[in-house]
Amino acid sequence: MTDIGARIWSVYAARRAGFWLSYLRAKVAVLFEVRRPLFSFFLYELKYTLANGLKAALPGAGWLPLWRGPETIETRFGVFRVRPLTQDPAIISPAFERRDFDRLLGILAVRASARRPVLFVDIGANIGKFCVSVARCFRSRPVYCLAFEPVAANVAMLAENIALNEIPADRLIVRRTALHDHTGKTEMSLALQSPGCSRLGVLAPDHVQERVEAELSRLDDFDWRARFPALAAARPLLVCKIDVEGSEVPVLAGGEKFFGEFAEVVLMVEDTENTGPLYAELGRMKFAFTEKITPYNSWWSLIRRGEAER
Repeated sequence: MTDIGARIWSVYAARRAGFWLSYLRAKVAVLFEVRRPLFSFFLYELKYTLANGLKAALPGAGWLPLWRGPETIETRFGVFRVRPLTQDPAIISPAFERRDFDRLLGILAVRASARRPVLFVDIGANIGKFCVSVARCFRSRPVYCLAFEPVAANVAMLAENIALNEIPADRLIVRRTALHDHTGKTEMSLALQSPGCSRLGVLAPDHVQERVEAELSRLDDFDWRARFPALAAARPLLVCKIDVEGSEVPVLAGGEKFFGEFAEVVLMVEDTENTGPLYAELGRMKFAFTEKITPYNSWWSLIRRGEAER
């Protein structure tokens, strides 16, 4: 592990006890934060948690709890359509990556309370846990959302969830594409029971999967000023969540010009694989490591002092 990698994970190690306390608290909070269907959802959350614990203790364990309840779930963060016989409910659960989710909402709240505009970019949006929740929570504040998701079935579910939460079209724009460092077409593997595990490349053989074609685009080629005219002259903060199952490095490389158009950038990046190249790329792009409070993601910032102070 590189020096920066060792430092990042040592930061998390010092906070590990706090993470596990927050993890348990988030699981219990499901009883108060899921509005319907409460009992079946809480039971599923318990099964999902036990399955993760079993997998950690016995890496070969193959128990995969699938959802057999209603196709619509309402939580304090929104109303979500989910697919039966999948793990969609785990993704939209209030407990999912809760510590990072709370940090994200906190950053947005501080900025929005000062009426300072924000562009939130959800890269690897799946069915919309992050982007829909953010758009719903800050619908009356100057927070605008952009979501990228390559899987057609996920994009269809995301569109349903946007409609269910009555999010205005100018507040959340969705692009059906996989971000990368070049444009074109490629194959990706769909995890049919665990859609959040779908990825470019090949999945482990224990997944029920199929191969499909996906479009590749670069973040640099997206004209955010044209699509969000309210932000064009407003010097917004850029906040990005990047969760692309191992493709984080090419996503970053394909967005260097895009990031450079903002005076302040905050990244929440999944760092569970390819960490050496990932940390090296973030360093090359002059991002500064700021925090790691869960084993799932790390936080980075880029501030151009002269620009930010204008």
